[in-house]
Amino acid sequence: MKTFSFFIACAFAILLSNTTHAQSYSDLIGKWKIDTDQTVALMSTDAKSQFDSLDDASKNEILNDLLKQRFTFNADSTFLAGSIGANFYDGTWKLVSDELQLSFYNGANISQQVSVPNENALVLTIANSTSFITNFYLKKSSTN
Repeated sequence: MKTFSFFIACAFAILLSNTTHAQSYSDLIGKWKIDTDQTVALMSTDAKSQFDSLDDASKNEILNDLLKQRFTFNADSTFLAGSIGANFYDGTWKLVSDELQLSFYNGANISQQVSVPNENALVLTIANSTSFITNFYLKKSSTN
């Protein structure tokens, strides 16, 4: 199992080294959902150890919560983000270099590093997160 984990870590290191930063707004426009397998694979060694130490019920709860997350980035620089069956939040977004800046209509502001592994994927990295999950792998979705 350790060999497999090492292989996955190496594969994602290669993936991220081949990742480009978002070059334009058009890279982000669309509907997105979290790919839990890829998100788990992007965890740091420490974060993966924390995650693996959880009981199965807790791991499943986290993964199910991630599966419900949806993001829509519109061409008019508005966005909608939230969880199916719960609250959605909206606001405006802008891309400054490789930083996605979200301004929520409730007054909150969040900045995240964004990279584009391919035309159907985004990786959002949240700095200074209190969660052990700091990298979220999003895949383009035809539905939200």
